[in-house]
Amino acid sequence: MIITSVRIKTLNTGNRMVALASITLDGMIAVHGVKILKSQEGYFLAMPSRTIKPGQFEDVVHPVNADVRAAIENIVFRSYEFCAERNLHAVQLDIIEDNNPKSLLDQNFNDFQVTVKKENDPTFALKAKVKESIHSSRNETPKNSNQDEAFWNWLNN
Repeated sequence: MIITSVRIKTLNTGNRMVALASITLDGMIAVHGVKILKSQEGYFLAMPSRTIKPGQFEDVVHPVNADVRAAIENIVFRSYEFCAERNLHAVQLDIIEDNNPKSLLDQNFNDFQVTVKKENDPTFALKAKVKESIHSSRNETPKNSNQDEAFWNWLNN
């Protein structure tokens, strides 16, 4: 099973929740309502949950072990940082067709292409391959073709 798509919508609520994410697995299962929370220690991924009792929650969907959680967090957090670094309201990242990771544990941010949409124009969309390391420095601009270079120039200006 692999992540085939990640959608990030940043929030400006003034509280700990900085974004909402949706994850698609194998192009067949969608997990909506994944919350990205910010604390003093960093980011926390809150999986979709339901209220059991007032103040007590139970995850509806969750990773089954720490390795899977870490793999999901790496991709989702890097996707959010991509948005935040560029002041984008929303992005969608889709798996690049040429990349064939066998498992979610083999995936990273470089396996995706980004689609940027304008909030007020649903017909507008730009796509480009994401080519940067998860550990890359901020504001590093990936470039690999004339079309992608034009996209990144437009996006960063």
